[in-house]
Amino acid sequence: MARTKRADRELPEVNFSDYGDVRYLHLGTEWVQGSMRLGAPFEIELEYMQRMMAWLLFVDPASVAKRHAMQLGLGAATLTKFCRKKLR
Repeated sequence: MARTKRADRELPEVNFSDYGDVRYLHLGTEWVQGSMRLGAPFEIELEYMQRMMAWLLFVDPASVAKRHAMQLGLGAATLTKFCRKKLR
């Protein structure tokens, strides 16, 4: 089985678009990969990302700062920014 060298693979073109106060990240297509409200960059803009943090509804708020989490992939860093700013 032959391996493809990293240099041989094409990475998608990274583009940004703005709509009102929201900046969107696109990777080679018009599909949104991430977003950020420019006036509130540490808030979670996309609904599916908000749902990823729904576990916060089921834990004691005082215990959150002592917990650990593993994040696989970074994407637009939405969850990373939110957790770093809000869950300390």
